[in-house]
Amino acid sequence: MCAECDSSDVTEFCHVQEFSPSHIWPTIYLLDPHPRKPHMMLWAQVDPNDDIWVIRECEVDGDPTEVRIAAEELEESEGVFVACKLMDPNMGASPASAD
Repeated sequence: MCAECDSSDVTEFCHVQEFSPSHIWPTIYLLDPHPRKPHMMLWAQVDPNDDIWVIRECEVDGDPTEVRIAAEELEESEGVFVACKLMDPNMGASPASAD
């Protein structure tokens, strides 16, 4: 139960605000690779108050090279400083497909 809005509905807790990504805030890149579904990526920035802002999401239905290219293109176009890259540890420890 939310103390501010007295709701137990999770959608009441979502706060969406439009903003432009910062070129100086650290960006965290998250990758959730999948062998049968599109690979999911997310970029989040940490502001000076330690709040986290999701700036972009992306999915790529391709091989690891296509994922890397898509990520690099987005990071370059946004001009963000990627301080940390994280991957689902279960899939990160798996060998890439040799197909």
